[in-house]
Amino acid sequence: MVPSCPAGAEPPYAESAVRPPAPSSVRTAAQVMYVGAAIATVLWLVLARFCVAGRNWARITGTVLFALGTTDTIIGLASSSTAALTRIWATAGWLVAVTATVLLWRRSSGDYFTGQAARP
Repeated sequence: MVPSCPAGAEPPYAESAVRPPAPSSVRTAAQVMYVGAAIATVLWLVLARFCVAGRNWARITGTVLFALGTTDTIIGLASSSTAALTRIWATAGWLVAVTATVLLWRRSSGDYFTGQAARP
């Protein structure tokens, strides 16, 4: 509902009762999102290197990060203000993460990590 204005005055946002966000806040939110995505990407790549080296703690840490990412994805998808393209991108990223996590916990992966731990 648009608030009423004095006669002859234009309502500040006649098209919508919701005030649009200030450009600086949108820019700041985007910057935080990009920095967070860059940190997460580097962290996942470091964990992948340790998984290749057979470090079981990296597999466990990756699983914990996946659980946190799942929570974040669910909250983001539940938000009514999330754009459709963002929802698609988040879902695609989550599908990649769930695939990697499932592959890390397959029996053959467990054998690999056990075999790597037995090496001197």
